[in-house]
Amino acid sequence: MNPLKIGNVVHVESGYVDVLVTTGDLNLVHEDKTYRVGQLGSYMTVPMDDRTLVGFVISLGRQDVTSIDVEPQLILRMQLLGEIKAGRFVRGVNEYPIVGDDVWVAAAGDFESIFGSFDQLLSGSKHPQSFTLGRFALNQDFEVKVLGTELFSKHVAVVGNSGSGKSVTTAKILQEVLEFDQAQVVLFDMHGEYRQAFSDEDGQINANVTYLDSDHLVLPYWLLKYEELESIFVDRSNPADLATQISFLRSALLEYKQDAARELGLTDALTLDTPIYFSLEQIKTYAENLNDARYVLNDDHLAFSQLALRSLDPAEQQLLMRTQRCQFNRGNPEGETPHPLYFGKLLGLIDRVDTLFSDRRYEFMLRPLDHGLKSPFFKDYLSEQDSAGQSSSVMNHLIKLLTGRVEPRSNLTIIDMSGLPFEIVDITVAVLTRLLFDLNFWTCSKDRHPMLLVFEEAHNYVPRVPLKTSFAKVAVERVAKEGRKYGVSAMIVSQRPSELSETVLAQCNSFIAMRLSNPEDQDYIARVISDHFKGLIDMLPVLRPGEAFVIGDAVIMPMRTIVNMADPLPNSGNMDFFKVWSEDSPHYDIDSIIDNWRKQTRFLGADAEESKSVAPTFEADVPEPAATSPYPKKDAPPPPTPLERLIGKRPSAGAGDEGKKRAAAAKWRGQ
Repeated sequence: MNPLKIGNVVHVESGYVDVLVTTGDLNLVHEDKTYRVGQLGSYMTVPMDDRTLVGFVISLGRQDVTSIDVEPQLILRMQLLGEIKAGRFVRGVNEYPIVGDDVWVAAAGDFESIFGSFDQLLSGSKHPQSFTLGRFALNQDFEVKVLGTELFSKHVAVVGNSGSGKSVTTAKILQEVLEFDQAQVVLFDMHGEYRQAFSDEDGQINANVTYLDSDHLVLPYWLLKYEELESIFVDRSNPADLATQISFLRSALLEYKQDAARELGLTDALTLDTPIYFSLEQIKTYAENLNDARYVLNDDHLAFSQLALRSLDPAEQQLLMRTQRCQFNRGNPEGETPHPLYFGKLLGLIDRVDTLFSDRRYEFMLRPLDHGLKSPFFKDYLSEQDSAGQSSSVMNHLIKLLTGRVEPRSNLTIIDMSGLPFEIVDITVAVLTRLLFDLNFWTCSKDRHPMLLVFEEAHNYVPRVPLKTSFAKVAVERVAKEGRKYGVSAMIVSQRPSELSETVLAQCNSFIAMRLSNPEDQDYIARVISDHFKGLIDMLPVLRPGEAFVIGDAVIMPMRTIVNMADPLPNSGNMDFFKVWSEDSPHYDIDSIIDNWRKQTRFLGADAEESKSVAPTFEADVPEPAATSPYPKKDAPPPPTPLERLIGKRPSAGAGDEGKKRAAAAKWRGQ
């Protein structure tokens, strides 16, 4: 009898086999190695005529008996994974065992066939196809390798409790990926953990990594879609004014995008969502004017407080309203009537814009010029003298940063969102994800460059149950459903998978499942992956930190894996409470901390030095729209304002400008 035999098949059902354990000693010794029979997660084999079935143990217990004279028998249940045929392991089972077949403990020779099959799969390739994630937990002589294309092209999820090793595993995978010269990864870092994993011993960020935190990122408001702008600026506290605010915002956006559209040749293609420049300050000014506006009684002329302006043509008056602050009489002056649609109804929108304008945390989005001139990544590509078309080109520079089209080549872009207001994280992720997806969508298939988007702590902005505004959920779900066709892959990292979008998880073909103790999370993952792996999911609570089940197309079979440590580690470790509490207390300057809190500056002292980044040089061969060069000279006199041209405070700008003025007036008349 084979010394590895432990029993016989007594029951077979789809995917599962029950085994009657007949060996008297549950500690088998074979070739100087001890095998513990029935250990959960251990592997068993069923030898057959021309193949050997492979499965892993999901339960072990004594059979219930009804007679006191019969000794309870030991029953083991295993889940079938695949079969070894002609020395090669393949997934799935073509022929099931029958009752009475022998069952053996899987030994080193079986693992050599299994892992050797992976090596055979990779043989003959001219380029690397896999990387080593860790070691096989049940026999650490074997490395666990994952297929890179299968892992990323069909999306991957890394799930596990806080402290289970998710961040280290994510950093390890990305460090392996960055060995490839043309790798391209964008990482959305919720808590600022990953900079340390991609820096040298002195804290300097690696040359092939771009680090954008709230001080360096510029995400202009005009890249937002209409619905996103509406969610930020429309005040919903007074339902009576809601429709008026929405109506104003829609019409104002189309109007104020016209300058950039004409300059860039986009007039016919212009929509509310076209990502081109418009002046938010001018829209605010226009809203303030309409909120105060009055008409001359029984006339279509606006009743400006400056009498000379009341005689202007109505179209010229509208031009003034759209370009500068206008004054109207207060109270209820005789001979005037309030604007029938907007008077007093835009105050909520105006206050929202004012409030957010004054919030330093929103500067990266709402004051892109002021913020960008302080950023080493953008200061050389922005100018206060830029035209509307030139301002639109900041989108080009942003995409170059995100996709690493800089010198030296960047393979990883870390978006550190820890300094952003939580309420704006959703929109930030949505806009950046949409930009990257649309970039590959509009790229010819032969020129597409695959990219990986890593959504860390994804349950915060890709929720299972939609919130009032879930823009990131829509954007990430689009990547999950359509990204494979365009070379855009998602890596979802979460400690609460039960709170994640089921659409996103269902599209992931590979899972790295670490310790999960919450029953809701376990059930959710089991349902999303497959009920076939329910027994495996039930074992997640007992996994050690850094240990994971790797499941899916990227591995030859589900592997219980001890993940290799990232080097260097991310800044995600637990604080040692007792160590700190037992030492002398360091200088703790509460006053300075509160001062930085108020200033919204998170870094102090040495941390401030570490947060500095060196701006890369953009590649010269990436085409720019003609409108971006040359910039107007900084000493050029500013053009006269519409009011100065109309009332003659400055010399006439010439026939060309007069023609533009007449055309504008005609346009307003045509409305």
